[in-house]
Amino acid sequence: MFAAVGLRAAPVLPEPDGAAVLAGQGGDDVDVAVGVADAYASFERDSQTKTFIQRIQALKRSTPAGAPLAIPAGCTGKAPEQPAASTGTAPSDLNGTYRYVLTKEDARKAGDPERNELPSVTTVKLQDGQVDGGCFGQGATYSVDGDRITFDAPEYGYSTTFTFSADGKGNLHLRPVPPMDKGTAFQCSYKAWTKIG
Repeated sequence: MFAAVGLRAAPVLPEPDGAAVLAGQGGDDVDVAVGVADAYASFERDSQTKTFIQRIQALKRSTPAGAPLAIPAGCTGKAPEQPAASTGTAPSDLNGTYRYVLTKEDARKAGDPERNELPSVTTVKLQDGQVDGGCFGQGATYSVDGDRITFDAPEYGYSTTFTFSADGKGNLHLRPVPPMDKGTAFQCSYKAWTKIG
C-alpha cells in the first residue's frame, strides 16, 4: 500500500489536484495518478483511517490560507556543498589501545541513572583515524584538530567532539564539547583512557 506511494506522495489528502502536483514533480503522470488513487482507495477501506481523512479534510476547509511564505534571497538556489565529516587529521601518536573502568560510584557522582549496568570495562583502539570498540559503535572514525578530537559514529548517526590532552604516559583525558548528551559524556569521557598498548 505505501510502496505504491513511496516518497513521491506529497499530497496528504485525496483530492483531484493531488495527482497533478505529483505529476508536476517529474514522475510519469499515469503511474503517479494510479499509485495515489490505489493508495487512497486502500486508506478508505479502513474505517478509522477514513474517519481521520475526513476530519483532516474538514479542518483544511475551515482553515484560511495564510499569506505566502517570504523566502529570503539568500535561502534560494543551489544548496552549498557540505564538508566531509572529518576535516582534521589522525596523528599517529594517538594510535594504540586504551582502557577505562566505570563504576557504580562514578555513575552516582556523575548523576548517571544507568548504574545497574556497572561496573563496566571499556577498551578502545585508535589506529590511523579508525576506532574499534568504545562507545562509538561499528565503523567509527576520528580526527584531530588542535586540542579537539571528533568521533564520527555512523552506526548512531552523529559525531561527538571532545577537547583532549595526553599525559606523559600517553593516557588520554577527554572533556566533552557541548552540546552532548549527558549519558554519552559519562560513558565516553568520565574517566581517563589509560594507554595499554
